[in-house]
Amino acid sequence: MFYHWFEYMPAALLEKFTAQTGITVTMDTYDSNGGMLASLKAGGMGTFDVAVPRDEMVEIMAGEGLLDTIANDELTNKGNIAAQRADPSFDPGRAHSIPYQWGSTSFAVDAASFNGDINTTDLLFNPPAELSGKINVLDSQGEVMDFMPDPENIAAVSNYARYELGVTGAEPYLDPALATLPGANPPATAGTGGFIQACDP
Repeated sequence: MFYHWFEYMPAALLEKFTAQTGITVTMDTYDSNGGMLASLKAGGMGTFDVAVPRDEMVEIMAGEGLLDTIANDELTNKGNIAAQRADPSFDPGRAHSIPYQWGSTSFAVDAASFNGDINTTDLLFNPPAELSGKINVLDSQGEVMDFMPDPENIAAVSNYARYELGVTGAEPYLDPALATLPGANPPATAGTGGFIQACDP
């Protein structure tokens, strides 16, 4: 059993694999990391031989005991993994995962429809009138927000959401009005703030 993202693997490819190897592959699909995790925790555990989560979900799944450990001699080609992918922070030593696909998400602008500045996150968070109703983004926070470590991008999201930064280094890009928000200036009795994991394991 193969558990993969919806519409990532064409049935024709699985049929070709079966024709060449004699191995029949049954595939089930999901549309989000959260959906996959919920399915596995609700009784799907042990149903699948291979699952294809995003990188940040590997750490969560391993912590929940949902992933098997890959022995060093179990995969003949494990040594072929490029050095920069061989020891990721979410799965040190690749104990539970192997790289399968890699990519990046960006945004594109139809220059025939818009001739303004495209080198700004304002296109997403403060779009000009001529782009109103014409912007489409992936339904995946991880994909859309992966560009956030850049201070200008962090500030753009904070300016849009009207909430404090939560990080340092982006202050020059921040809307000055946000400095007076209660979240940015909590009372002394509020205690120490902190970050929580967005997805329950």
